[in-house]
Amino acid sequence: MVFLEEILSKYPKRTIAVDDLSKILSLGKDAVYRRLRGDSELNLEEVNILAKHHSVSLDELIFKDHDKALFTVNAFKNPVSNYNHYLQGLISYLDNASKLPNAEVIYATAEIPMFLYGTFPEIMCFKLYIWGKTVWNIKSAIEHPFSFDLFSPDMLVQMKDCSEKYMSFNTTELWCLNIFDNTLNQIEFVLTNGKFESPDVALQLCDALINLNQHVCKMAEIGKKFNPDQDPKTASVPFQLYHNELVFTNNTIMLKSDLMNAIFSTYDSPNIISSTDKRVFNHTEKWFEGIKNKSEYITEVSERNRNLFFNKLERKIQKTQSRIQSFIDSDL
Repeated sequence: MVFLEEILSKYPKRTIAVDDLSKILSLGKDAVYRRLRGDSELNLEEVNILAKHHSVSLDELIFKDHDKALFTVNAFKNPVSNYNHYLQGLISYLDNASKLPNAEVIYATAEIPMFLYGTFPEIMCFKLYIWGKTVWNIKSAIEHPFSFDLFSPDMLVQMKDCSEKYMSFNTTELWCLNIFDNTLNQIEFVLTNGKFESPDVALQLCDALINLNQHVCKMAEIGKKFNPDQDPKTASVPFQLYHNELVFTNNTIMLKSDLMNAIFSTYDSPNIISSTDKRVFNHTEKWFEGIKNKSEYITEVSERNRNLFFNKLERKIQKTQSRIQSFIDSDL
């Protein structure tokens, strides 16, 4: 009965559950009601069908008092084969998450949240190139220097779509002063190894990072999310930003909703592991609360501290930009 209770929790009403289970199991409604009442039992095949259909972990139910938890690794079942594949996967997940009632995202990260890359596609193109070269073994990334021409107009539309969908979620993010370091290091590495089609592209990427930094600062100022081409006065989706320097973490995302809760964490960037295990979620939620309590809230209030934080980030980018310019000038 514990298993059936878990299945029923996926539905807003019992009558809706009966209709759906009847279709999933190819049973009449009377047969479904008998199983729900306990007059007859689900057979192993029916348990298997329902568990897969609703992504219910039997391990979680069986080992709920043990130190075991079930995680999903996206790279196992659906490894990325090309850039379109990855972008379509992001869009599909964001679509599904947007249908959850009262969905909210809490995001602790040591690097720019991946969904924000799409607000300035130059950055998303560069990150996809890096992942294609180092993780996915995409031929064009391995054989060619970085160029925006490697990415089709359709892909740019997908990047913008990812960003717009993420902008629709009520979001709390925890940033640190190292948030741009990895991307800046990657830009310098690619430049010094002669893997830009033109060295000036490295400067263009730094400009895009400055624009992204300034844009997030504006979102934090008004406490709302909006795209760069959107009038801030029309923004309505809540955005909360905390400055955290006490806890260094990989990218950890918590999705909360009235229907489903889930945790996502970077495994081998950009691949992730995820879990809907209640104990994992509860543990992570407490962890997030602990970090938030020890972080500085820089949304709407604390103008001085907010500006100080984003000015420090911009100076980091500008220092990298100066080194890049010196490298380019020395090569002339």
